[in-house]
Amino acid sequence: GGFLVKLALFAGVGAFGIKYGELLAPDFFMDPSYVKALALILLPTAATAALITNGGDGNKPKLSMADVKSFGVAGTVSYIITELAFWAVAFPLAFSWYRVAEGSWLDLSNA
Repeated sequence: GGFLVKLALFAGVGAFGIKYGELLAPDFFMDPSYVKALALILLPTAATAALITNGGDGNKPKLSMADVKSFGVAGTVSYIITELAFWAVAFPLAFSWYRVAEGSWLDLSNA
C-alpha cells in the first residue's frame, strides 16, 4: 500500500513539474550551458540514489552475476532485457543533455 502511494505521489509531482515547470523558468532550455546540463543530470541521479539507499531494506540479499547465471537461460535473457532497457533510456537522455549543454543536437555524421 505505501509503495503505491509513494509511486502515485512521485508520478503526480513529476507530471505537475513537467506541465507547469516551464512557467517558472521559461528560458531555461533556450539558453544552454554546462551548469544546467550538469544540474539536470546530477539532481535526479542524487534523488534516485538517496531514495534507493535510504528507502531500501538492509537485510535484503544482494543479487550477483553468479545468481543470474544460476537461473540459466531465463536469467541471461532477463539480464539482456534489463541492459537493453537501460540503454534504450540512456542514449536518448544523453543526446538530450548534450542539446541542453551545447545548444545543438549531437552530429554523428562525420564520426
